[in-house]
Amino acid sequence: MLFDLQSTVPQDISIVFVSDTKGTIVPKLISGALTRVPAGVNHRIDWEALKEVGAFEGDLYSELSFEMRRIRKEEQARKEEQARLEQARLEQARIEQVRLEEQARIEQVRKQARKDQKSKIINYVTAYGLIIVVYLLLYGNPFNSGTAP
Repeated sequence: MLFDLQSTVPQDISIVFVSDTKGTIVPKLISGALTRVPAGVNHRIDWEALKEVGAFEGDLYSELSFEMRRIRKEEQARKEEQARLEQARLEQARIEQVRLEEQARIEQVRKQARKDQKSKIINYVTAYGLIIVVYLLLYGNPFNSGTAP
């Protein structure tokens, strides 16, 4: 059985069947949208009628009844607290993500600085090496007095 429900409050559904031949039947083998059913369309209730009452003749009518469920103040407060906790958890996760991204950026800057420092040292060593080579070419080796060992 499919039914639509238009309500601002979740409903508990109970169902009985009325038969011309068997009278009122309160189903036991029933499943589907029975408790805390929100507003919506095509809610489904299934009843295994043949298993429960066997074969029957005549017409069978269903009677649905609805009972509104009020949300208690404690339950509402608990839901609000859960929402606040979830919001705090999401904010904490966002902060942790920002912290990790910032940490990665700092490490990247440090690596680049070390690379730049190594490049400067290599450039200085290369420059001083060239200066020494030019000096030696122009003026000779000052440590060599011109006599062979």
